Order: sequence, then C-alpha cells, then structure tokens
Amino acid sequence: MPLERYVGENGMASLLAFIHAGQVDSSDRGPWFSSPEEFTELLRRLTIPHYEEARRYWGKATADGEFDGANEVSPYQQRTLKRIIETYSQQESEA
Repeated sequence: MPLERYVGENGMASLLAFIHAGQVDSSDRGPWFSSPEEFTELLRRLTIPHYEEARRYWGKATADGEFDGANEVSPYQQRTLKRIIETYSQQESEA
C-alpha cells in the first residue's frame, strides 16, 4: 500500500474513509480493512516518527527479546524506536 496516498492535505480524509465513508451512503460497505490491527498498523506507519524505519527490524528485535515485558505503548515510543534503529541498522552495516 503506497503511503503517499495517505499524507498531505487530503491524507486524513482518505484514511478516515477506511472506517466510514461519511456523507456517502456506505450502508452496504463496512470498513475496508480486514481487521482493526491492519488499520492501526497503517496509522502507526504514517504518524509515529521513526516507526517506518524501525519496523524493518521488528522481527529481529522481537526475536532478541526487545519487547519482553513491554506494555501496549512502550514498543512505539520514540526511545524504543530509536534504539531499535540504532542497534539493528548498525548490525546490518557490520554484516
């Protein structure tokens, strides 16, 4: 999904249409995403600084126990995202 479509002047209007089309009669359509998790992931990618880069390393960080004991917010906080980027991009460049 190209992220460019959901940023800028009309980005939020496009995003919100995934949930509800607004004035358009959308009674025969539900949300366009298959799950709330899918929509949340898109919002994170668009709105949380450093998340898009950090998610490249998410699997490695998870396997290394980076998120053990984390609550629902801490993986997405700036200090965590920056640490993931720094740690795993450095490992990648050393390989």
